[in-house]
Amino acid sequence: DYRAPLAPAGTVAAQGVVEPAGRVVKLGADAPGRIARVLVKEGQAVKAGAPLVVFSSDVAQAQVATAEAEVRAAKARLARAGAGVRPEQRQALAAERRAVKARLELAKRNEQRLASLRQSGAVPEADYDRARSQRDAERAQAAALSARLRATRPWARDVGVAYAELRRARARLAEAKVRLARLTVRAPKDGTVLQVLVRAGEYHRPGEAHLLTLGDLSVRRVRLDVDERDVARVRIGQAAIIRADAFGKQRFPGKVVEIAQRMGRKNLRTDEPTERLDTKILEVVVELKDGKALVPGLRVSGYLQK
Repeated sequence: DYRAPLAPAGTVAAQGVVEPAGRVVKLGADAPGRIARVLVKEGQAVKAGAPLVVFSSDVAQAQVATAEAEVRAAKARLARAGAGVRPEQRQALAAERRAVKARLELAKRNEQRLASLRQSGAVPEADYDRARSQRDAERAQAAALSARLRATRPWARDVGVAYAELRRARARLAEAKVRLARLTVRAPKDGTVLQVLVRAGEYHRPGEAHLLTLGDLSVRRVRLDVDERDVARVRIGQAAIIRADAFGKQRFPGKVVEIAQRMGRKNLRTDEPTERLDTKILEVVVELKDGKALVPGLRVSGYLQK
């Protein structure tokens, strides 16, 4: 059975557990799904943003492809609304309008010539009436073609509607990409994979369990349970000595870097029959100068010096 050694005179003794810097991070998933790949193994160092676990993503990839197609279609509709009609059609209407204008000028000159001759009685009244009717017909046709050309210009309302549809399609694409990205669990920070709890092919539901644990092993810390009777003798920067039965007489020096702001229940039990379980404790974190030999989760004894 684990038995804590007697504390040296003048020190504060407490039981504690080794942990990585910043404590252990338990990573889970945002959505349920079947695990396709586990990309890391225990003890592997990873960088922030590195992919760790990938869920099955066939449906999400199809949704992204569909959203991308909708964006392309919305762009085409916006381009069509902005152009009005095809360039060939506009060119044909413009050519027809030029021809009508030419005929209108010819009809005007003919009507003016016959008007002069009518006054002298050189032409019948019927010929003059036909010339005037021809002029009016050409003028009406020219006006109709001008209206048709104006109708080929982009309409602001159509362009606005098409642009709104494009924005909506892009938002749907962004949403689909977010859903796809959520199917890859990434490292929130630099660290070492301490434990992998899932395998490829398993079905995972958020809240039931976490996927893996991650910790920063560049620095080891010890979280001590300081008895409520000794809290007045604890301070930031205080020198500390850590020992573990597995390392015999070897000592690991460090200093206090964190002190909890409220009392709490014991985190560790010594399994001694005489141990008081109702004692309140204050969590105190000691950062070790060189504790790479200590395994996270190892129970240790800590001694805070005067």
